[in-house]
Amino acid sequence: MKRKRIFDLTDEQKDKIISAAYGNGSLSDRLIVRRLIFSNEEAEKFYLSYKHTAAEVKQIAEEECPSDILKTVQYETKRALENKGSFLSDLYSAVFSRPIVSAVTTVVLIASIVIALIVNRPVQYNYTQAQIIDANRQAREAFLIVGKILKETHATLQNDVLGERVSKPLNQSIRIANKLFEGEKK
Repeated sequence: MKRKRIFDLTDEQKDKIISAAYGNGSLSDRLIVRRLIFSNEEAEKFYLSYKHTAAEVKQIAEEECPSDILKTVQYETKRALENKGSFLSDLYSAVFSRPIVSAVTTVVLIASIVIALIVNRPVQYNYTQAQIIDANRQAREAFLIVGKILKETHATLQNDVLGERVSKPLNQSIRIANKLFEGEKK
């Protein structure tokens, strides 16, 4: 007989249940979810709700975009690209078409350079040899920690995020867009 315990689900547990319901969770997450469902009635209801939603989502078929909408989008995109002025041309016309603005811009630029040169003089610090050795040791430890974190993040990003959750939907979207444009060229 199943023993049910009633307690609130955490956000992490809910995320794992949703992933398992959609079939996206890892094997360990799915095992955790099964054990949770077995022991918690609320978790079972939550899982079944999302499992039902996932089944409905999978039944939705792709629809073709109406050609009049595609034509409108193409027309508006082409028109926007033709009317787009560059930032540099706008800046050039604003600064050099008016002599006062040009003079003020020149004065501000020269004053900024002079102030930057006066204010930013190099400061010299005197450190003892012991302080330098200690700082060097601390920097090496920090780099080792950062390196370890970056390796773990790289592995997680490459294996979990990019592999399953980004590249598959992106490839599907690109295929759909290619089909739309190929159908339009004919």
